[in-house]
Amino acid sequence: GWVPTSDDAVIALRTWGVFSGPVPLTGQFTQITVAGGHTAFDLGPLQYYLLAVPERIDPVHGLLWGAAVLAAGLAALTIEAIWSSCGPAAGAAAGLALAVTAATLVQSSVNLAWNPSTGVYALFATMAASIAVACGRWWWLPVGVATASLAAQCHTSFAVPVATALAVGIGLGALKSRRARLVPLAAAIMAGLACWLAPLIQQLTGHPGNWTVVARSLTRHGPAVGFGVGLRGVAASTHVLPSWWVH
Repeated sequence: GWVPTSDDAVIALRTWGVFSGPVPLTGQFTQITVAGGHTAFDLGPLQYYLLAVPERIDPVHGLLWGAAVLAAGLAALTIEAIWSSCGPAAGAAAGLALAVTAATLVQSSVNLAWNPSTGVYALFATMAASIAVACGRWWWLPVGVATASLAAQCHTSFAVPVATALAVGIGLGALKSRRARLVPLAAAIMAGLACWLAPLIQQLTGHPGNWTVVARSLTRHGPAVGFGVGLRGVAASTHVLPSWWVH
């Protein structure tokens, strides 16, 4: 009986447009819009592209099971990256962390099609790939670039954390191995170009481009709500009670 509604319906419609048009070049509508004079969107449409085939196969439910397959793939990458760089015990711990996340961060498991939910799993995969790169396993760098691109394009709030994770991983990896591997670096650059080509085209052809709108909007601030409100928001988002424990 599930059908996409609200944000999920917008995601389904724009995902359908990947093969039917208009091809989306921006991400999901963002409430950053209220701070500026132009409509703003998240940084890119990569989530739509990855879900386009499931949506085409099953127009009603493809978004739901496609997002589940995508989340499972990102979870598998997370465990494998930690396992390959830190051993099986660390890989098991990564699996446990993902299980705790799915049980406590309700939206990330109940509504996998929602763009911040996909971004959460992409963030985990990026952190794990960055750890692997820091341990000298450079072939995880292209994977990290791809998952970081997905996270940043799913929701603007992920952009700084994933960029920081990659930068730290590359820096520590360079210190460990004394030199970066040219072939993995080239593959990472190619992965980045592939992931960011569509929003780059929009940025160059839009008047103004979406990235420009987002950047301008982020420099405008409304009235402060206070540090206590921020702490309560963090607490509400990270409480440890599993979803099946509460009504």
